[in-house]
Amino acid sequence: GMSSLDTINLFAEKQKIKLSTDTKNKIQSNKRSLTKKIFRPKIYPYLHPLINKLKRGGLILAVVSGGDKDFVKNVVKAEFPKAFKTVITGDDVRHSKPSPAPYRLVLKKLNLKPSEAIVIENSPLGIESAKKAKIKTFALATTLNKKHLKQADRVFPNHKKLLTFL
Repeated sequence: GMSSLDTINLFAEKQKIKLSTDTKNKIQSNKRSLTKKIFRPKIYPYLHPLINKLKRGGLILAVVSGGDKDFVKNVVKAEFPKAFKTVITGDDVRHSKPSPAPYRLVLKKLNLKPSEAIVIENSPLGIESAKKAKIKTFALATTLNKKHLKQADRVFPNHKKLLTFL
């Protein structure tokens, strides 16, 4: 759930390594390049039907990711070309998840109050970010065990169960 730069800073801090801004930028650039080469996003079963149901219900959908802007936008454009009104990434905010900044920014862009939104998350940092922004949060235990997601208002084991619930 963290931005690349936040991840680099965390690792450097844990290893007690001082990195210059130039070195951090080089590491971030290398990470982005490698991600583009080797990472293939996993589209979960029932994700497309879930998004279609939400859209048919008249909901405004957005993506809030700690990932790099180009990568996230390319995946969203390729997989869901017309599904999302806006995409917020780690590059769009000074402080990424677990800060509430990404979710506050999406609320501002969509002209919504926290009480008018629901977040669907899959990471503890994302849940923390949404909860700090005072948004009701559902979690999907697709990448982590539900015990790591218990801060959410409700946890679903997968997209199918969430689709059934909705």
